[in-house]
Amino acid sequence: MKKNTICRYEKDEHDIPSSGIVALAKALHTTTNYLLMGETEEDPWAEDVMQILSEIKDPAMRKLAIDQLKCIARIS
Repeated sequence: MKKNTICRYEKDEHDIPSSGIVALAKALHTTTNYLLMGETEEDPWAEDVMQILSEIKDPAMRKLAIDQLKCIARIS
């Protein structure tokens, strides 16, 4: 996608085709919903994970838990 094309989209001088929205979302590692509406998709597990991490008081243990979650994410 050319710079001037993106500039026209940003200035509302040109409508972006749906295929362009999909490509842009992939390039930015986000969702089309976020690009169009500014909304993020809620992950039902996110609140549980944040609650568990907030209960870990020892910074070293919290870092260990985060590192383990990162490893699990890479595996799946």
